[in-house]
Amino acid sequence: MTTKSRKPRETIELGDLTNQNVGHVRVLNENVFPVTYNDKFYAALEKKTYLSQLAWITGDMLVGAVSCRLDKDATTNAVSIYIMTLGVLESYRRLGVGKKLLAYVLDKVVDKHPEAVDVRLHVQVGNDAAVEFYKNAGFTVGDKVANYYSKVEPADAYLVYKSLKDKKTDENVDEID
Repeated sequence: MTTKSRKPRETIELGDLTNQNVGHVRVLNENVFPVTYNDKFYAALEKKTYLSQLAWITGDMLVGAVSCRLDKDATTNAVSIYIMTLGVLESYRRLGVGKKLLAYVLDKVVDKHPEAVDVRLHVQVGNDAAVEFYKNAGFTVGDKVANYYSKVEPADAYLVYKSLKDKKTDENVDEID
């Protein structure tokens, strides 16, 4: 019987966004997303760095990043954690990088914002891999938003969300035990 030898996986480390590495995030985003983000986007990231997290392989190569913001519904005042970007370089996908970045949002960012009712984002129609990624993480694929993107095709996107009500209920049950 022969066994295949597998290369050991490289270590994935998460790190903070700083004004020294925000330029690296810009380059990563330009290579991952069909949308170009402007200087105002990156300046906003630097103001609330805990809403972003970077994924490094063996400590020195940036291979992924996630950036969020807080949105408040004007009618209900409900707060959502909105994932603006979550991207991983193509050659590093399916290695757990995206899962680690999403776990950061669902654990650390959610813990800092107990008022948040959900985590949400938009996924471009046709990005089936991203839709499956979020579905596997317990997100719901909601309505299709026509013409969400102005400079890319297809321009439509799905609203994808995960309610935090269940998480808060689970935590309350744990406290009772």
